[in-house]
Amino acid sequence: MRNTIGNEILWEYAVNLANKYTGATKYVNINRAIIRYGEEAVFRYRTIANLDQDNAIPEIFLGGFIACGMHYALDVHAHVEHLYTKILKELGVEVGADLQKRFRGLLADVAVYHDGRPKAIVELKKFDDGKNTQNIIDDRDKMRELSRECGIEAYLGVLITDVESGTITTCTDRAYQLGDRLEHEFDIVGDKQRSRNGAWEWCFASGRIA
Repeated sequence: MRNTIGNEILWEYAVNLANKYTGATKYVNINRAIIRYGEEAVFRYRTIANLDQDNAIPEIFLGGFIACGMHYALDVHAHVEHLYTKILKELGVEVGADLQKRFRGLLADVAVYHDGRPKAIVELKKFDDGKNTQNIIDDRDKMRELSRECGIEAYLGVLITDVESGTITTCTDRAYQLGDRLEHEFDIVGDKQRSRNGAWEWCFASGRIA
């Protein structure tokens, strides 16, 4: 794996020290956690499941692993597959018929809690070969709609792969192309990682979108 145990300890110490003096988790730390633990989740799952294709990782595994990482590195609590309507209620919003209709069944892949209250939501997506951007745009719009109702921070983390159609478009180039489509650049684009079969590369990109 790319990260060593020593680097992990130093990174967690730096993040916790920053949180101690700011009194809150800053969005840059949430983005870094999405990148770092997203990468780690792929490395772990491809070994657990003996995968040749790194992008076969289920999004729910990504969410669970990132939630665990955030809890320990950022000193927050985190829920996986958490209802939007529950978040609204916990932030004091009355969920009437209109909000029930608009948000019924919608789930945050990760909901981050600070001091017992919802602080942020995270949506995790895969942007691999054969995937268009519309479903990512749709999820971005839903998160922004929730944020407008209750003021919660919203983050988008995406596992992005190289694609080949005559020529190879690298994962990094695709991250910036996706940012253009979203009309919002990612705050962080992670390092390229080599797939287990060595045939292609992938990276994580993360950004606060509301």
